Amino acid sequence: MTKQLTTMMYNKWEYNRNYRREQRRIRKNELRVRLLQVIAELRSRILLEVVAYIAGVIDGEGCITFQIDHRRRLLHGREINTVTFRPYVSIGTTNEACLRFIHGAIGFGSVRFKKHEPPLRNSWEYVVTGHRNISILLALVNPYLIVKRKQGELTYEFCMSRMFEEHLRFGVIDKSGYSKREREIVSQVKNFQIKSQRK
Repeated sequence: MTKQLTTMMYNKWEYNRNYRREQRRIRKNELRVRLLQVIAELRSRILLEVVAYIAGVIDGEGCITFQIDHRRRLLHGREINTVTFRPYVSIGTTNEACLRFIHGAIGFGSVRFKKHEPPLRNSWEYVVTGHRNISILLALVNPYLIVKRKQGELTYEFCMSRMFEEHLRFGVIDKSGYSKREREIVSQVKNFQIKSQRK
């Protein structure tokens, strides 16, 4: 009786696991389809010249990088150090009209005012965060980027990996939930940023 009960419980657990896995696969496919639809809609709505202009502004005044947050959390009763990688794309300039134009064309992100002490001039910053929004933006501008194309391609790969859980298929996942490839991407993008600051 105990053996039969154990077998029944295992079969139910296996069924639930397969069901959850299938539902997750369906949700990922639906998300992928919606993402491609949004990208196609933006490409049909925005002129190529405008996309190329946005790419040029990102090349000259923009930044494609990661914010790295270190935190402590409990895992199985133990306190461990974890890290979170948050990709973002930003453009900083003293010309507010330029950023308002880009924001209106893309349709997402935010424009922030940044006050500086003299002799620095006040400026504005257009910021895009979130894996979905960044992947849409980079899918549009990557073909037109020159200076920051490598950062754009790597960051796009990272966002797609996180959204569709592709990281689960490659390498060992660390305690923070990132694969070796994802950590390599973050390191390469940060190195590009350091090199550009030294120039």
